Amino acid sequence: MPPKAPKITVNCSECKTPFNTRPLELGQSQPLVIPPGLEIEAVNKLHLQYAAAQQRHTVWTELCPTCAARRTKRDVKDEQGKFKAAIAKRWSEILVNPAKLNQDCFGICGFSSCLYVLLKHTNRTKAIELYKATFADVIPGFVGQQFTPAEGAPQSINFEYLARKYYASEIGAGYGTTLFFVDYCVSRAIGYLLKKLDQARYQAEKTEFNKEWGFPSPSSVGPPDYHAFTRAGNLAARSNNLAYVLTKILGAQGVCVWRKSGATADTLAPPVGGVPVKQFGTADGFLQIMKDNAAIPHSFAIVAVLANSGPGQEFPGPGLAEEIHAPSRGDSGKSGAALKYNHWVVIESTQRILANVSVGPQTSLKAKTCQDEHIKMKIWTWADLYEPTICKKNTLSYIQDVVTGHF
Repeated sequence: MPPKAPKITVNCSECKTPFNTRPLELGQSQPLVIPPGLEIEAVNKLHLQYAAAQQRHTVWTELCPTCAARRTKRDVKDEQGKFKAAIAKRWSEILVNPAKLNQDCFGICGFSSCLYVLLKHTNRTKAIELYKATFADVIPGFVGQQFTPAEGAPQSINFEYLARKYYASEIGAGYGTTLFFVDYCVSRAIGYLLKKLDQARYQAEKTEFNKEWGFPSPSSVGPPDYHAFTRAGNLAARSNNLAYVLTKILGAQGVCVWRKSGATADTLAPPVGGVPVKQFGTADGFLQIMKDNAAIPHSFAIVAVLANSGPGQEFPGPGLAEEIHAPSRGDSGKSGAALKYNHWVVIESTQRILANVSVGPQTSLKAKTCQDEHIKMKIWTWADLYEPTICKKNTLSYIQDVVTGHF
């Protein structure tokens, strides 16, 4: 990873209060795709939209957190503003096609996956309730809207808390610079509900996440900065906390956490009452879990996969539909290494494929075949569906924990 920018002290451009910040750049991760046959005017419009989405979100380089929150709320509430219509339009697109849900450049894959399965496997009443509660502070028609978790009293959601983390203060255009403001806010609102309903879980998750992914302190010694990464909108969800969200907040039934034998123990996120924790140790065991789960109506399987693995150092990566024949080595360089934090995806289906799968041209430019049995997966993540095919013998080097259940 490139070195992080040093922390600096600046004066807020509005209230003039000095505050510490670090210029963290967060960019839109999706490639520009031009559908064939588009008129030149439509192509130009796509380029303009993409250029806007590519603007870098520099965290609080001009506005302090308080002013960023206030200004964002003001802009959304502006009756003459464009954002209210844009918010409704984007939400309608997600309702029609949940697969479009995009976590943008933020580390919230667990919460986005939860929102995706809620949209896909329910009548969406709870998802709409969550959306209205997220924007209740700023859209008049939603005033007073709260979200009622599966367990606990109705909860209000603080819009300023969510939106200030997304505000691109450097150019003053806020969430107008991205296409995925709604996607982020509603997904991250689930993390906010975790904070309100179980502060201990949230705080332990946030602190540990920042230890692993946060920025180093200004000097080369001392602890990492425990705030900057989550201040930028990121928040991880380890397996037990994901199970808590699905069960206690979103109301999923029959939730079970499946751990790969030998995986790193999750000690900071305690087990969830009523949620069993089981193990699997073989690719056949993993496939049996997928098969049994798929037989249940409205079921889901949210799976932690190793990041930095597979072609292009991601699994799955953009456009990934080819065969994967090498075992993942994870960040530690060890085959099948278990990481403290992984990338969450939703597995839509799995399919066994017999041997003799084409590997494609090698360095000799001659096609080869793989003699091992394979598993073809259909995976949702990051606003798209992917269909990687993996050597069965290497499957468990990519797969970590699995959280199953149904609505």
